[in-house]
Amino acid sequence: MTSNFKTLIAAFYSVILIAHLQGQDTAPDNSCATFRLITWNMQSDFDDARKESDPDFLAKQMAEKGAVDIWALTEVLNQDSLSKFEKAIEEKTGCDYEGEISNSGNTDRLAILFCKKKFKKIGDFEEISSIQYSKNARPGFKVTLEEIATAQRFIFIVNHFKCCGGSRNIRKRISQARALNAYAESQSLPVIAAGDFNTPFREREEHRLPAALNTLINEGPFEWSKPSNLVRTHRGGPILDYVFVANSTKDWEVESLVLKREGNAPASKADSLEDNHMSTDHRPVQATFEIHCGDRVEEISEEIEELKARLRLLNEELSSLNELARTLRLRQ
Repeated sequence: MTSNFKTLIAAFYSVILIAHLQGQDTAPDNSCATFRLITWNMQSDFDDARKESDPDFLAKQMAEKGAVDIWALTEVLNQDSLSKFEKAIEEKTGCDYEGEISNSGNTDRLAILFCKKKFKKIGDFEEISSIQYSKNARPGFKVTLEEIATAQRFIFIVNHFKCCGGSRNIRKRISQARALNAYAESQSLPVIAAGDFNTPFREREEHRLPAALNTLINEGPFEWSKPSNLVRTHRGGPILDYVFVANSTKDWEVESLVLKREGNAPASKADSLEDNHMSTDHRPVQATFEIHCGDRVEEISEEIEELKARLRLLNEELSSLNELARTLRLRQ
């Protein structure tokens, strides 16, 4: 095969590429990936005499939420309960989930479930003991995940701070908030912290944040992804469940909503939140993350324009070869 003929073939395919690229009038969408997480306090049972929720009923409500990439669960009774939750969401979504329950926390354990189509686990699940104020208290429970489409890594932590009022408990929550701040500040990766922080926020008191919430967002690296519908997450009246982000980049966007316990719709102030011993007395909080490609989008756009220019030159060469071939035929 002569070199001229090879050039002719290359130029022919170049024309096809040019036609395709010239049809791309807009730059690539800079949204590389999205993922959805839900944090929910499951109000675990303690014993048959004091039933607070039903794991089978909760599993059904979880499945009603549809495709959720990460679950951050607090007050999970035991591994059997977590297995029921995992089975229900796998059957509903078709995704293979990986999950783990904390060793600490007695009957109020922490758990994480994530969709393996979306994320790859880096390392092991671990407890963050510095967030425990005592041996029997709940630690932070974390895992490092890599979003498969973008290779973006981040640390995901589910938390359940000390409950209830009183100055002693408030001081314990402040101590836990400072420990969580210190942990996030020691990390180079983005950190997502979600769960029941037992820090009561009421919209009418926004000018006066509760102590532990103030410690997290005004004394540390965290930003609160405030739900667009500021409705209570606990039947007692306040918001207790939160999603916070630290060390994130400009390429991240996050939007949050408080959801109804049943179905998959946003909650409203008019919705009932009765404690019926079947469902939990908490509402789930959803956060949707969008990871943008950032500067890479501009780089790709520039590469496309450069390729278009090179292909136009090849197209001109093809025209010249066609003219040469026509001339040679006329001389024969």
